[in-house]
Amino acid sequence: MENLFSRQGFYYNRRVVAWFTPEIPVSFGPKYYNGLPGLIMQIERDKFTLTATKINLNPDDKHIKIKRIGEGKKLITNEEANNRIKEVTEARKKEYGG
Repeated sequence: MENLFSRQGFYYNRRVVAWFTPEIPVSFGPKYYNGLPGLIMQIERDKFTLTATKINLNPDDKHIKIKRIGEGKKLITNEEANNRIKEVTEARKKEYGG
């Protein structure tokens, strides 16, 4: 199960099956799916499946694009992000009596 939060801070679950390979020991996958002890090769959801069709372990510089953080923006850790989500979720529960 994947734990998701909507933009409004609501929490919900969705069934996700992830196929990964520990032989490629990078914690990476498509879109928002990552964190497993190997490269995610396929994601299966109820309405779609994402499958790796090509893996390039030696990309050249012209194909790599890194999005820079805008000037004046602050980078936060995963722990800080999770704490913010928890705060919003708890506030919503109080607001709606849950």
